[in-house]
Amino acid sequence: CRLFHRVINHFILQSGDPDSTLAKSGEPLGEADLPYTIPAEFNPKLFHKRGALNAARDDNPERASSSTQFTFVQGRVYNDSTLNIAEKRINGWLAFNKVLHQSENKEIAILYEGLRKRQSNPDSLKLISNKIKMLADEELKKGMLYKIPEEHRKIYKTLGGAAHLDQNYTVFGEVVKGMEVVDAIA
Repeated sequence: CRLFHRVINHFILQSGDPDSTLAKSGEPLGEADLPYTIPAEFNPKLFHKRGALNAARDDNPERASSSTQFTFVQGRVYNDSTLNIAEKRINGWLAFNKVLHQSENKEIAILYEGLRKRQSNPDSLKLISNKIKMLADEELKKGMLYKIPEEHRKIYKTLGGAAHLDQNYTVFGEVVKGMEVVDAIA
């Protein structure tokens, strides 16, 4: 039995930390994983509507998924304005990742990844991140990379979800019965 180590009402419930099966009360959880990740998979029909299950991940540029951790999306209901904000956020991350994967930015990407993994020099990481964000802003000026489909917008405005996670976390399933249990835990 795995514990829910991260519960944010109106957003997500996270589980799957292998250390949670033997955790003592008050012990911090959420950092353990198996020593591999799973490549990101984005299917345009699978999105972060209420009840979606997604693979958790750290902030790796490849958006590779955790080998064990996952979340249930409880979410919230959106309106057009909040969906536009989510769409802008999605596009910001997509542009950031696109810049990191462009061959002309290979050196900056290596430097960024090294600093991100070591977490030893936050000032340098911030400088590099700001440089990448500047390049990403230039990329966004060329046009949107992702537009939330109208059918998804309708579901987000009625059923709810976590729209800003789309295109960043792999959705692999959904709760078809028992969402009241998710709500009770949250």
